[in-house]
Amino acid sequence: MQKKTKWLLLAISLTLFSLFSGTALGAEVIGVESSEVMLTDSMMQWGPGSQLPLRSPNEPEYVWVSSVEPVKAVWTIYNPGMREITKLEHPVSLKQRIPSGEHAGKWGFADETAFTIPAFAEKGTWYAKYETHMADGSVQSGVSAENPNYKYISFSVTSSGDVITNLFGAPWYLFGMAMPPVFWFPLILLWGPAIFIGLCYISPWVSETFKKSIDRIQEARKKW
Repeated sequence: MQKKTKWLLLAISLTLFSLFSGTALGAEVIGVESSEVMLTDSMMQWGPGSQLPLRSPNEPEYVWVSSVEPVKAVWTIYNPGMREITKLEHPVSLKQRIPSGEHAGKWGFADETAFTIPAFAEKGTWYAKYETHMADGSVQSGVSAENPNYKYISFSVTSSGDVITNLFGAPWYLFGMAMPPVFWFPLILLWGPAIFIGLCYISPWVSETFKKSIDRIQEARKKW
């Protein structure tokens, strides 16, 4: 029984390690040139649970123009080591036919979304890359209408947050998928047993008390 408990604790520990790593396991690490990065206001500080607004093109007074209808927006988020954390995919949020002028009849579009900084996020410069998937199957990338060379928006995570925020107010990204804060359903199904098993392993009194409680319940059921 003790050996099984140790193996269970090891399995839980490995799972939790993958969560605390804050990365999408197996994601490819890519390179990025500084000339491709649109620097953001360094005075803005972000930490776990913060909602980071994202827009492409980044300049609010601009929209992209295309004769082909934009269908899907894809934002890819990278940590300071340029490892992919997650993708945000959804229909392009802002689009309409241009009614008049030089681009009359074409599509004017932009995308706005938000990324929530994960729990125990690594401090440093993070990156967001934007792509628009068009109706003809082509893909258009870029985050700045004024400088088409910019492929990424950078943002600085300067705070690691407190324990309460990390456990109750910040999501996890596991294999690219957003998971709820660790102490909310369904991750509590992992944490609850892990904490209890840990207490039983550390304190024989807890284990013995639990065993006696189970024995009493079984005896009561037999009397029924």
